Amino acid sequence: MSPPLLRLGANPSFHEGMGELISLASGQTPYLKQVGLLKSDQFSFPVVIRPPTYAWAGVAVLASGLASALVVRRRIDRLDMVSALKARD
Repeated sequence: MSPPLLRLGANPSFHEGMGELISLASGQTPYLKQVGLLKSDQFSFPVVIRPPTYAWAGVAVLASGLASALVVRRRIDRLDMVSALKARD
């Protein structure tokens, strides 16, 4: 009979660590070529990020920040501090 500590199997952290190790190793193109699962660079393509992409990303971040700030400001302006402080929760 096995000891009580080993009856439930390996620690879940061990399974998690091994899964991460295998997923990281198998996701690498050189490893897949070495094992023979990937015969060419059929899945590789160049990624080109041009300056307008960064500009649009910046505009999107600024717009969403401004929109959320306006929503928060509107809620703060509508807040009745007297009734908020009198409320018993």
